[in-house]
Amino acid sequence: MARQYSDSLLTELQLAVKRALHREGTVNVPAVASEIKERHPVEDLSLAELEAQVMTAALAMGAAIFFQGTTGNIIEPRRAKPKRTQPRGLRPPQGQS
Repeated sequence: MARQYSDSLLTELQLAVKRALHREGTVNVPAVASEIKERHPVEDLSLAELEAQVMTAALAMGAAIFFQGTTGNIIEPRRAKPKRTQPRGLRPPQGQS
């Protein structure tokens, strides 16, 4: 049997997903679910249930989703090292150009 969610929760969920998509270009499923859970403490919902609803809404909007925890420890991508102008060990001898 499918669980019934309140209209205010579903509206808030849709708005939160749209806000995240507009602000970041992607939807961080656990972060949006935690945000909604904090705004609706009265409703008896698990974080997993909210994450499933957030994921469904985001995918219905065609949004890219990711699952970064809510701790804010986002790992920065490694930057590529600058290219060398000459290969190592093949430098011209001193005094010759």
